[in-house]
Amino acid sequence: MIQFNKMKAEDPDFVVPETDQDEGLFSFRNVVALYLVYVAGTSAPPFLRRWVAEKEAAGEWQGTNIPFIDDWLANTATAGADITSDAVQAVSDTVQAASDVLN
Repeated sequence: MIQFNKMKAEDPDFVVPETDQDEGLFSFRNVVALYLVYVAGTSAPPFLRRWVAEKEAAGEWQGTNIPFIDDWLANTATAGADITSDAVQAVSDTVQAASDVLN
């Protein structure tokens, strides 16, 4: 700061020279961009599946006419239902076991 003030006093038009230095792979901009891609990539599929499930329940879903996307949506929707019912069964079994131990 002191050096800058001395240079500014000698030459009122003095500006700090810009350097063309490569920031590298882990620059702030690259890290933020990668994080945003990660957040979008992990949050978009569940929102899409939920939206499709709501449209199917309302009878408004006709499909995308893109076979691999329709297969992906069909397979993940049924897998999610199985996981949910398995989770409910596991909680029910745990509650029952705890109840048996207390009685």
